[in-house]
Amino acid sequence: MKFRTRWPLTCLLLIFLVLLIRLFWTLGVSPDSWRLFADEWRQQILSLTSWEIPVPYRTPAEQATYWVAQTNEIDATHQDPQVALGAAWMLDTSCDLYRRRHFYTTDFNERRMSYLLTVRREWERETVDAMQDDFEPIARKACLEQSELATNLAPGNKHLWRNRALLLFQLQDIQPQPIVLIPRQENWQEILDECARHDPDNALYDYLAAIYLWSISSQLSPQLNYEILDPPKFQLAQQKLSAGLKKPFLKTGYTGESDTFAFLSHTSYTLNQQLSLVQSKKNDSRALFIQRQLFQALEQNYSTEFSSKQYAAATVHLQDQLKLAQQISAGSEYYSFPKMEQIYLSLGLVKLDYLKNKDPTLFEAAEYKSITEKFRQALINLKIYNEARQRIHAEAEVTPDNTPRFFRIALLAATSLNLVFITLAGAILAGGLSWLGMRDSNSESVRMGVWRSVICWILGTAISLVLWGLFPAQIVPLQLQYTLLRWMYWIGYVLFILGLLYLIHAFFSVGLQELFVMGCILSMPVLIVCQITNLYRLLFNNPLVIITAFVLVLLAGMLTRHYSQKLLSEKSHSYTVFFLCCGLVLLLAFIVVPYGFNLARVYQIPANLMNPIYPVTWRSILGMHPIIGIPENNFTLFQLPATQVWLVWYWRAGELFGVFISLSLLCLWYLKCQSRMMEGGFPALLQNRKRFLLHHAGLTLAKSCAVVALLCALVYLTVAPGFLQARQTKLMAEYDRLVDRDAGLKKIRALQAEIKADPIAMDQIRKQIAENEKMFSR
Repeated sequence: MKFRTRWPLTCLLLIFLVLLIRLFWTLGVSPDSWRLFADEWRQQILSLTSWEIPVPYRTPAEQATYWVAQTNEIDATHQDPQVALGAAWMLDTSCDLYRRRHFYTTDFNERRMSYLLTVRREWERETVDAMQDDFEPIARKACLEQSELATNLAPGNKHLWRNRALLLFQLQDIQPQPIVLIPRQENWQEILDECARHDPDNALYDYLAAIYLWSISSQLSPQLNYEILDPPKFQLAQQKLSAGLKKPFLKTGYTGESDTFAFLSHTSYTLNQQLSLVQSKKNDSRALFIQRQLFQALEQNYSTEFSSKQYAAATVHLQDQLKLAQQISAGSEYYSFPKMEQIYLSLGLVKLDYLKNKDPTLFEAAEYKSITEKFRQALINLKIYNEARQRIHAEAEVTPDNTPRFFRIALLAATSLNLVFITLAGAILAGGLSWLGMRDSNSESVRMGVWRSVICWILGTAISLVLWGLFPAQIVPLQLQYTLLRWMYWIGYVLFILGLLYLIHAFFSVGLQELFVMGCILSMPVLIVCQITNLYRLLFNNPLVIITAFVLVLLAGMLTRHYSQKLLSEKSHSYTVFFLCCGLVLLLAFIVVPYGFNLARVYQIPANLMNPIYPVTWRSILGMHPIIGIPENNFTLFQLPATQVWLVWYWRAGELFGVFISLSLLCLWYLKCQSRMMEGGFPALLQNRKRFLLHHAGLTLAKSCAVVALLCALVYLTVAPGFLQARQTKLMAEYDRLVDRDAGLKKIRALQAEIKADPIAMDQIRKQIAENEKMFSR
């Protein structure tokens, strides 16, 4: 009979064993699989057991101190030029994730429902900007030393000199001020000259000097014209620009990714963490900033000459734009560099035609034809380059790890793992409570059965999906959402207070009248204070609230004195009971009321709980950045509202609250059923059979949690093999790209040659260029 009653559990355990063997078999195919799998679990376990803030989330000053210490401890930074340069890139800027710790929620205006779409979250800009300034003084010296050391270790490597020139300047981006380059050394020009001696054909060093000199000698006026503040330095900047335009190419070196990866490989970070940190150290931002500043400067020079009707000089500046585009295309070493030239070159063709109409003597017929053909050829080269990039991105988009189906599998794996940990923790906690209780062979405990547990778990999950998934995902209409939330938190708060007071009444035999009066007395002042936290508004803008509060305080004082005397005179333990009741109600009012009545603060609860209480989130499984990779950024990946709700529910730790609600419902149902089996009902059960109740209630909850944990583990083991293989493919492809940094350039060059050899593709490109000319000439 025992076997018959336990055969479902036996079958589940057998299935668990089979799926576990299948997972081990899948991991055994490649040693990299074991490494990645172990790294993932190690990272998550450390996040659970270690309360130390991860480095990317620390303040910039703490980040700088940490990376300087790491640089000094790693011997390879003094021996390997690539590792030394990688250390310099890590010391260039801080990771911006520290801003997450300085978010605050802005209240919406209840009269305008459009503000309910999302609770706006902003960061304390002044605090964040001040922290950002703390990174540079600590890391500057080590950054410059490492970049210099890299060039000393391998002086023949031009890539190192290019990166050293980039790292010589801090790229300062503090809103709303314009982005500027700030030299990290006073003798910056000497170092640029030294770099130029090792890389004489590169225009990078002249352009860096020109951009910095422009920033300190001029500023843009409201009419978008240069307002010259220091004519000698501005003239020197123009000379640097002219010198750079005479060079054959513009090369900024490889991105900092490969070098940073080489440095991080000597740290204790897992491969997943290394790849995540590497993504934040690409020097695309510097390269694109340089490109944008140069084109804007040439465009400004053209506009100045054109306004003065110096058409010959304006023509020279247009040809300078063509020369700059040719320099970039000759030196492009990564995908995202040439993005703006196409617009400038298309406009350049139109401007050439306009200048010719203004002054027909500017060009000979053959000269005009030659110049326009060069512009068109540069546009063709850019179109070919962009087409090659699009093909590479298209190939990446069809990989298994970017499909909606794979994303759902990853989401299922992450959710099931979270539920395994949460339910196991619940089972351990409930088992501990059961152990503290007392068994009684003479008393009968109610059996909840399977169907009661299933109902509780379904209801708890559904409630959490609505509150932490359906509402935040904006599936429910805004007006209906607002109304439901207001009523839900009002009713929930009242029921919670009444339930707690009833438990105190049943456990300590305190009269309901006394409890009700104490609850009202203590809750009303807290309600008033918590609803209006601004003291100025409280004192001067709300006289009615002040009068009401004063009356309530007087009434509270009289009632408290009367009922406390009555309560204290009746029982020997009345002091303890009285202060316990007061403290609990007061604490609940402080905690619950601000969130229950001010809707704009509701969504702070899961966000505040996730970091200190709920560190295991497994978001790395989804490949989502903690800040940039917010759930809404992935809504375009799928159209099903159910998947959107699921993702938001997972992101807001909805499974944690779902388990809590389910166990609460199951516990209440158990107490209700158990009280029916005893004379005196629930009060008698709490007063006379506390340890018996604790033992059996804890045992019931522990068994339920254990079964749910087993079911969630089965789900994870079912989807894990395919998911892990796809993840491994993606990570190893990224690893290979970082190790062989010429692979991307080789691939794009091969695609360019393939496109040039395709007459159909070339005809389409020429047709697009002709259409663009017509569009810009309108």
